[in-house]
Amino acid sequence: MENLQAENNQITKDALTSVSDEILKKKKRKRKIALAVISAVVLILAVAIITLASIKINLKPYFIESPSRYNLVYEGKNVGSYVEGDDDYEVFDKLLNKSFTQSILTAMFNGQLGSYEISEGSVSQTFYSSSQSQSGMSSYLSSNVGSSYIHLHYGIEQKLFNSDQSIYYSQIYTSKYEMKYVDVYIPVSQSAETVTIYFGTYGDHVQSAYISSITVKASTALLFDYISKL
Repeated sequence: MENLQAENNQITKDALTSVSDEILKKKKRKRKIALAVISAVVLILAVAIITLASIKINLKPYFIESPSRYNLVYEGKNVGSYVEGDDDYEVFDKLLNKSFTQSILTAMFNGQLGSYEISEGSVSQTFYSSSQSQSGMSSYLSSNVGSSYIHLHYGIEQKLFNSDQSIYYSQIYTSKYEMKYVDVYIPVSQSAETVTIYFGTYGDHVQSAYISSITVKASTALLFDYISKL
């Protein structure tokens, strides 16, 4: 009787051990699968991060084309003027575009992937010091731009566009007036991480140009170093 009880106990023990081993094997298999999935996800994320860090994007508003002429001003002094077709023009044009170039990863962290908003000033914030000849900088514009900057001048009228590539219409009038410009100022500095681009905007609704602007993430340190050495 005791032998029978012992055999039953052993059978039960063996059965429990077998069940326990099977459960452990299943847990190990699940753990291995989970680790494999996690490893695969980590690998995919790593590849994605490396890829996004290596791909560059230009954050300069897409509608700003290369101008007819660049005027370079350092600490209030005109240190250079490049006309389209000059060798120096091409070199500087590439440097300007490079200043607005970031990796997609950086742009994502900054929350700016080519998007921007146009800030339209009031018509009282005049752009030129002389409205008749459309030349010079108004005192208000000069105080915002500073003493070191790039002046882009266009031989033909340009238009403002939204980041979705639609035409920008004046927001201070009920009628739809297109915003045009021929002059743009870009301040440069060694340390700024953002840059505000100033446009001398005008249209059928006004006789003299007033200030509109776009602020984007960009470093103008390279541009500052360039003009400081001229």
